[in-house]
Amino acid sequence: MDLLIEEIKGAMSSKLAEIAHWSYDGVNHSIKGNGGPDCVNYLSVQRRIIETIIACTIGVYSLYWGLKRCTVPPVPKVIREDRGGKRLLLVLMCLVFGIEIGFKFSSRTVIYILNPCHIITTIQIFLLAAPPTSKTVTALFRIHLHCLYGAILAILFPVLNTRKRCLESEIYWVQHILILITPFYLLRTGVGGIYTVEALNDMSWAVLTQGLLFIYHFLILQGLGMITQVNLNNIICPAVSDPFCGPNFRIAAMFHQAALILLVGKIYTKFSLIVLQALGTIEWTGEKYVAMAALRVQRLCSMCKAQMTRKAITNEDETHTD
Repeated sequence: MDLLIEEIKGAMSSKLAEIAHWSYDGVNHSIKGNGGPDCVNYLSVQRRIIETIIACTIGVYSLYWGLKRCTVPPVPKVIREDRGGKRLLLVLMCLVFGIEIGFKFSSRTVIYILNPCHIITTIQIFLLAAPPTSKTVTALFRIHLHCLYGAILAILFPVLNTRKRCLESEIYWVQHILILITPFYLLRTGVGGIYTVEALNDMSWAVLTQGLLFIYHFLILQGLGMITQVNLNNIICPAVSDPFCGPNFRIAAMFHQAALILLVGKIYTKFSLIVLQALGTIEWTGEKYVAMAALRVQRLCSMCKAQMTRKAITNEDETHTD
């Protein structure tokens, strides 16, 4: 029995070592802000515990408050047909993300796929690929709109000191630009359909997103970061480009991240709607924005129904005449 237990332990240790080899063994701890013992010891254990309790308390309450108030509209009956642009964007997103994953595997740093911008890319690939016939698509679309601040921060404060391979830095820029383009395209094709946005004065989805991000960072990313000594999304120690670098960098992050989740999501949505309305792609009906394509389909459907009704009446009159 003891021999069997030892064999199981040995097999588990070998498997964990294999996973560690391709997931985070390639992380260079000598690069500042990348991880390592100095990064793990940047804050005391006591301070990490206190900040984690505060952040998770805020996160759980935000989830409760947001879930209680957010609503998802019913799935529309009229859906615009895909004209190819959506598939083209999907192929481009998959290509860029596939190259990024390839870089991670070749450098043995696959653990970085857990960073929020990669999660958002995965969500956008799902939004582009999934049939627009589910409330889940609308919910994910609204949540991910309030996560776009991450791509903007990545562009304003890029961390490129770990990207040494050919085209690795270029893929960084392309991926984050695509993250900002995709929601605009989905709004263009789906306002009034499945890719809808809440009212600008509705804070429930922003608060819900805040709760998800706080819990994800302080429980999942911090937990894995402390175990592997990898600075996932700069939750263990500040990034080299962090303007709030210092012992209070996570306290500052709670404030500016909460503000950015709300502001960037609402500003991006409002700006996109203004541009789309100026381009004549969408129309304000007095209650909501509706895609012009959807309106045309509805009008055609109304005309078809009217013609069918007239035809039925004519046939009925002819029958009575006979």
